Amino acid sequence: MKKIKLYENLILLVLVILYFVTLKGIIPKYIVIYILIGFCFYFFPAKFYLMRGAYKGIDLASDLIISLGLALLIVGFYWHLISVFSVFGLLNFAFMVYLALHNDRLERGKYYHLITNHFLLLFLLSMLVF
Repeated sequence: MKKIKLYENLILLVLVILYFVTLKGIIPKYIVIYILIGFCFYFFPAKFYLMRGAYKGIDLASDLIISLGLALLIVGFYWHLISVFSVFGLLNFAFMVYLALHNDRLERGKYYHLITNHFLLLFLLSMLVF
């Protein structure tokens, strides 16, 4: 399970780098769009199906927000809806704050990887706004 958490952090970090390189024009957009679609489906339907018994409500909410954020990145390539990205970024930030403040009640230290994932998603969304 710890390797899956590490791989998810690395996936989002690689997506940050790929998205930046795509914005600079080095990699074509369609390649990154296919990669984003794949990881978008990984975070919500595939992971939900594979981890049926060990899935908690907080994990479901986290993966749903990450999946929707990656879908917004795909939309962000073609339509620059700054207000939508800003509102979703605030929702993501609010979820990060909830995880950070309620970490004592949510089994100390277990959700640090989720905070890292949401921070990387916030970074990706901020690349769309600016």
